[in-house]
Amino acid sequence: MPRINIFNSHRWNQDDEENKKLKDWLHNDDYYNFNFYEISKGDVPYETRIKEHIRNCIDLSNVFIAFNNQTSSYDKDSLHSYEIDYAMKKNKPIVLIKKWGTYQIPIVYQNYNNIEIVNWNKESLRNAIKKMK
Repeated sequence: MPRINIFNSHRWNQDDEENKKLKDWLHNDDYYNFNFYEISKGDVPYETRIKEHIRNCIDLSNVFIAFNNQTSSYDKDSLHSYEIDYAMKKNKPIVLIKKWGTYQIPIVYQNYNNIEIVNWNKESLRNAIKKMK
């Protein structure tokens, strides 16, 4: 079974149910084995070490996943922005999930060519990841 490594952009204390649903959708695939790399709160205690951990996880990943509602306001000093910037620097394919009621795509993604924007839907998400890998 082919493996696809995914970096799931950190979502500390945000939408835990959606994060579980995303993993359930992908773990129940008949053809691919999806492996997740992510940063959880408390994984790495210091900012310099957490950035190193983020870089390592993104380097090991085939695809970067982010939720559109997370990135509506791009704060250059946040760790989430660091993840986005590093993934783009490494030309990682990005799958941006548009949540219901989300219409505007954050400016940080608008000029990036290696991106697939999908609705919050199991088949759309799976197909985008498989296409981008």
